[in-house]
Amino acid sequence: MSVAVPLEILDAPYLVGGEDPTGMDCWGAVVYVYRSAGMEPPTLPEVAASFDANDKLRAGRGDNPEWLEVTDDILKDLDIVVWYPDFAQVSVGVVVDPMQARMVTSVEGIGVKTMKIRAIKGEVVGIYRRSGG
Repeated sequence: MSVAVPLEILDAPYLVGGEDPTGMDCWGAVVYVYRSAGMEPPTLPEVAASFDANDKLRAGRGDNPEWLEVTDDILKDLDIVVWYPDFAQVSVGVVVDPMQARMVTSVEGIGVKTMKIRAIKGEVVGIYRRSGG
């Protein structure tokens, strides 16, 4: 199964703080895909508060038991991918096709795209899922 990629956001320009097809940043893309799938997205403070000094989610620990770290061989729809593009600070994407390991993200200078997780230029920090998801 895979989440339908909302076609209206593909190629939307990168816009800091944007959450709609006129422009969005990486977090806006995550929120839009969650809402398009009929799911309540995590909040940015909820996710941001889950990072430690190494930008790793404190997954499954007492301070944030709601998030679990997973590997790319057991992906599910709506998993959140945290990564460092070669030219930017930390970025996020959302898994939309687990079988093909594809995610949706928005990158400065490029805009909203789907991409294979294994083809990311940069470093994948981790892949996370809400517990019970």
